[in-house]
Amino acid sequence: MRKSGFEVAGLEPSPEARDVAMKNHAIELRPITDLSSLANESFDVITLWHVMEHIHQLDKTIDELKRVLKPGGVMIIAVPNAESYDAQYFKEYWAAYDVPRHLYHFKIKV
Repeated sequence: MRKSGFEVAGLEPSPEARDVAMKNHAIELRPITDLSSLANESFDVITLWHVMEHIHQLDKTIDELKRVLKPGGVMIIAVPNAESYDAQYFKEYWAAYDVPRHLYHFKIKV
């Protein structure tokens, strides 16, 4: 996104992953604990690519993300689907169960 001219920011709980992002991609990521210090309504877009299944305080974190999202902003979320073809096919061997790293297993609710 930065290469396309957008101002970007990122949060990452792992100090090692933050170091790799800086070293390999010149991306400065902040600790996830900095989420509460971000200004209200300060982001047009928030993306969570396979993040939610790892968050310990999911409801609190989602509330904080909604707080920093601008009115009319967009939150894009991708999570493994526990009702997917792969999950049905592989059953208990489905890779995305990934316990204990995955705290939640999401299904589509219509």
